[in-house]
Amino acid sequence: MFERRFYEQHRAEALENFLKSAGTVVEFLNNEKFIEYRTSYGEALMYFDSSLLQIAKEFDQCISKMFSGALASYNKADKDRAVELFWEICDTLRNNPPRSKIKG
Repeated sequence: MFERRFYEQHRAEALENFLKSAGTVVEFLNNEKFIEYRTSYGEALMYFDSSLLQIAKEFDQCISKMFSGALASYNKADKDRAVELFWEICDTLRNNPPRSKIKG
């Protein structure tokens, strides 16, 4: 039982950290935020269910394209798509909140 609670707690924290850093990196395009995002993305990958995994991977591709090369010349379409995907991830998690599975 303890292991399951620990897993669910860590899952919730990883997904919440991902959402925080993903939202920030889309809004504030800088290398420090990108590093924070990549760290949280790597951890959250273990916890995305199949419905979110493909969305998260596409989101990551958009973010990675924005940070490959000069930030000043990123493709606005990548940012727009990243924003759409971010909200799709948020909506999916809102319907199934990560902390809802944590039992006392």
